[in-house]
Order: sequence, then C-alpha cells, then structure tokens
Amino acid sequence: MRRGSFIPVWCGLLLAAARALATPTLIPIPGIVSTGAGLSQGASDVNFLLISAPAGVPVTIFDADGVPILPINPVVICSTVGCDGSSIPAFPFWPGAWVANDASSQWVGVNAVQYGDIGAGVTPGSGMGVTTGDPGGYYVFQVEFYLPGTYAASTAVISGFWTADNQATMYLNGIPITGCEYPTCFQDMKPFDITNGFVAGVNYLQIVVYNLPQPVGNPVGFRIDWTGTFETPEPGTAGLWLAGLAALGLLRRRRRTS
Repeated sequence: MRRGSFIPVWCGLLLAAARALATPTLIPIPGIVSTGAGLSQGASDVNFLLISAPAGVPVTIFDADGVPILPINPVVICSTVGCDGSSIPAFPFWPGAWVANDASSQWVGVNAVQYGDIGAGVTPGSGMGVTTGDPGGYYVFQVEFYLPGTYAASTAVISGFWTADNQATMYLNGIPITGCEYPTCFQDMKPFDITNGFVAGVNYLQIVVYNLPQPVGNPVGFRIDWTGTFETPEPGTAGLWLAGLAALGLLRRRRRTS
C-alpha cells in the first residue's frame, strides 16, 4: 500500500473516534429528588426548606451567609388508614380529594397528619368530617442545587409532574416557570419542563403554594415527581475533532498538489 493511502484510513478512524466521544454524558442534578421518595409517612423531606409561611408557622432561619441554622423541612403527609397509629381514614386522601401517593413520589406539607374528624354532626374520631387544616396564605418551599459551570447551565433540563393544594407557582431563580390553579390543581399531576433560566453555580427553585383561607378542611401540601440532568462533554473530544479536521486538510492539500 502506498504511503499516502494511509491518510484516508487515519482520517476516518480519527473522525469516528471523535464522533463516538462527542456524545455528551448526562449527569443527574443533585438535589432534584421527588418529594417523599423512599420516605415513610411523617418523615422530613430534607431536600426542601420552608422559607416563608403565614404568621405562627415556623420557618427556616438562616445565618448572615445564607446557611440554614434552623431548617424547617416539609413532612410526608399521612395518606392511609392507620398511619401514625390511628384507625381514622386519612384526609384529604379519603375520600379522594387529593391524587393518591405512589412509589415514585408523595405529598409533603407542614403537618404530617390530616385526619377527617371535625365537623357539624360528626362523631369525633369517626373520620367522616374534615380537619381544621393549616392557616391560609402563602407557603414558600425551596430546593437549592448547583451546576458546575456555564456549559452545565446551558444544557440543564428538569422535567416531571407536580400538584399542590390549593394552588401554586413554580419559580426558577425568581422567574415563574409554571402554575397550578384552583380548583383542579390537587386532583391530578400536571406535566412541566424547564429548559432555560439556569445559571452557573447555585440555583434556587421555589414552590409558592397558596392555601385558601377556610374555617375547616384546609391542608397545605405539594407533590413533585421529577428528574433533572445536565450535560458534560467527554474530555479530549475537542482535540480529536481538531486532529481529524487537520488530517482532512492534509489529505485535501495532497490531492490538490497531486
């Protein structure tokens, strides 16, 4: 084989290797974990902080550097008969006001137990009434995550399904992303996709839940079933592409001179 005939083979191998390595690697975004995933009922979901709430509801306290020194996390809300040692049907899952928990995600809120045992003409403890619920007003839950650089921020994606009671808006770094409106918000899971608005470094995603003021039967909660990823290029990809392009240039020059 003539010496020059090796050049097309070399070019082809370099470009094939570059294409193979050019496929970016998807990295899960740390902290983007579905609410209540893998947790027992009543457990705290440490991925979220309660940072604002109506008067009388404890919230997270931060130091001067923004580090939580007294974190308040939402808790997985009781969703079955007999949870927390009670025989009372759980409210509002019974008789089905909220879309039911499943193995992927669970409802979280400020109170784990919402039993239906209050109401006119209702026998206490029968589970046939409604609860006093939580104070009306705005509750802000926050998750913080980190993206290592501009490339990661430009390729980040978060998608999934969510719901809340009574209604809610999701924000990324202060920008509204999607909303969930009363009265159908808490009856099913709403799809969403976040493809922009990310920044290099620390990102803040907030779920602002509005709990309508009502005298009884007024629990606050939200639920998110989501995943998040960003891309990272394989090391050496750019170098291989440049080498391949250089080889092609050399081949073309040899052809012109011949």
